[in-house]
Amino acid sequence: MSTSGQLYSIQERDLALDARREELKQVLARLADESALARAREQLAQAQQELAQAEKAQRDAEGEVEDLRAKIAPVEDKMYSGTVTSPKELVAMQEDVQSLKARLRKLEDGVLDTMLQVEAARETASQRQSHLQDMETHRVQEKEDLSQRKATLDSEMVAIEADRHSLTSGVPEQALELYGRLRLAKQGRAVAKVEGGMCQGCRISLPTQHWQQARAGAGLVQCTSCSRILHVS
Repeated sequence: MSTSGQLYSIQERDLALDARREELKQVLARLADESALARAREQLAQAQQELAQAEKAQRDAEGEVEDLRAKIAPVEDKMYSGTVTSPKELVAMQEDVQSLKARLRKLEDGVLDTMLQVEAARETASQRQSHLQDMETHRVQEKEDLSQRKATLDSEMVAIEADRHSLTSGVPEQALELYGRLRLAKQGRAVAKVEGGMCQGCRISLPTQHWQQARAGAGLVQCTSCSRILHVS
């Protein structure tokens, strides 16, 4: 195999390693990312807090109703006990009871409102609890899948790196150095195939002498336009 052919094979391994390293980076990021679960837990905590507040408001409203009923009952008992004989006092008591009952009706309406708020808050909390449980179950499976993929990538990279090492053993040091410099400068693609007299790296037609030299395999020939090492398969 020509030196350009060896470098092209090395490049294939390097590109494969690049792809796996990028995927591994993404896998590791996804393994570490617990933000979705954290948001779901925060939303559940907020819903539970709102439920607790709604339940307290309901208890407070019910307490006010009971207190007011406790105030009305003895007044009514006294009114109907026959112990009050003064018409003026009876009228005053009736007006007091009517006022208290009007206030009671408003408080009872308020209790109904708080009950509806409690039911809505309870439903929201229940939904968010269920959603969190689903997310936690999914996350366990996702982490298992990601861990398996990480193990596969690690194994594949070890194999590719071993294969790459065997390929570099017979390549001149100067050729490897040139390849390394071009790989850094050309986004990982230091070697370009020649097809139809054209460099496939920059898509520019080559002088006939250049691609014929590349095909002959006598030393490394670089593209006159993009400087990539030319390889004719």
